[in-house]
Amino acid sequence: MQIYEVGTGRTYPTIASALAVVSALGQPLTEAQQLEVAPLELEAVTIPPNIEPTASFPLNIVNLDFSRPILESVDITDTPHLRLTGFEVLGDVEAGQDGQMVSENIIRGALKAIGDASTITFRAYNNSVHGFTDRGILIQNMRGNIRVLFNSILARNASGTPRYAIEVVESDIEAKYNIMAAQGDSALNRIISLVNMTGRTVAMDGNLYWQTGEAIFGVRDVGAGPVTIATFEDWQSVAGVDAASLFDDPFFGCSGDDDPDIAINLTVAQQSPAIAAAPWDADVQIDIDKTRRPRLVGDPGHSTTIGAFEQAQVITEAGKARILDLLGGASTDYLTKVAVGDEGTISDEEYLQPETPSKISTDVQSRIVVIPIQAPPPFVKAFTFGTTAFFDCFVTPTPDASEALLDAKMNTVSEVGLLTNDGILFLLRTIQRTPFDPLGRTTVRIRFGIAVGSDICDALAPSLSLTAEPE
Repeated sequence: MQIYEVGTGRTYPTIASALAVVSALGQPLTEAQQLEVAPLELEAVTIPPNIEPTASFPLNIVNLDFSRPILESVDITDTPHLRLTGFEVLGDVEAGQDGQMVSENIIRGALKAIGDASTITFRAYNNSVHGFTDRGILIQNMRGNIRVLFNSILARNASGTPRYAIEVVESDIEAKYNIMAAQGDSALNRIISLVNMTGRTVAMDGNLYWQTGEAIFGVRDVGAGPVTIATFEDWQSVAGVDAASLFDDPFFGCSGDDDPDIAINLTVAQQSPAIAAAPWDADVQIDIDKTRRPRLVGDPGHSTTIGAFEQAQVITEAGKARILDLLGGASTDYLTKVAVGDEGTISDEEYLQPETPSKISTDVQSRIVVIPIQAPPPFVKAFTFGTTAFFDCFVTPTPDASEALLDAKMNTVSEVGLLTNDGILFLLRTIQRTPFDPLGRTTVRIRFGIAVGSDICDALAPSLSLTAEPE
């Protein structure tokens, strides 16, 4: 595979400059081409018309950086076998060719996949879609294996013409494990529209739907004109789909109910009915933030979170109060321990445990390493900077945590947590791998940062992050 490093200060300053090099290659491509994009100046992405990826040698435009590069818009309508992953797009993403995958993107316009009735494979996974003016995801004139899975879509602010979270027109469709919501004071805000689907293969189930205000559920048009469907129960009866889907508040981080101009964040809260309500899917093993989606071995139907965002963070209300007191100078009662372990080993949430209360086994391990937070001089165990509380933990082998055990755990760590002696817990599930070399330096510093305040409705919502580096 040919790799192109794209971004400010990289070999190729823009995606267009890297695509120009790909365009000059022999076509169809005889080697897979991958653009690995870091933050860059805003640009609209279009693909030179002579680039011809194939199933064997695709073109990948991916973000491998922790920061999400921002694009103005994306047009890949004429380029098959192309993958677009990990971006924030301020406008529309236009697609619809065979072998395309649009995944792990925040799209503040629409994802429009429009085909030509030929049989293709198309995948839309783990996208957060909002801010569009007509349809969040449009699937039109598509045939074949069209998978729309684990997306979160919000329709709002409609005026003059309807807005739908998803519209499917004369297309085969598998739409499962998506959160689709409509809200607002206008009946033009709608969740779904199916148009002229006679003879098409429709598989829609396992979704989570929600509507508030004057928004209605959707519209179905079998060729004689649109028929309004007001409620979820009517939809199930009339459309004959979504038998196992849910209708409930997903508890978005911020859906803009109280302020139409507020920044939208479609992460879900810890009490969301989306959590552990979808089956593990071998084709979608991560979420929009590259967080691993858990799997219950004995109960594969209830493993992962519906929608684009796996609920990967547990912060108790008492833990939140502790951090606010610390930041405000009202408390010096710092967190005292760090826990490091495999998936499901720290949280007391059922779907994160190695065995559920009903004795269903999961695919996780049961052992963790719990170590006191300690900071040799000149470091301090905890300090605050602005609206962030930082905690340093220096991990070294102990009688209970040998070098061999630490080596195994620290190189495969998928959960990290902060604990106090009275059990206050902060947890982050992550696919981050922490370096540890028992044959070299045997101390690793893990720095936890709990930042209070973000672009979601709750101005005091905490967010846990971490870094790890050998000392």
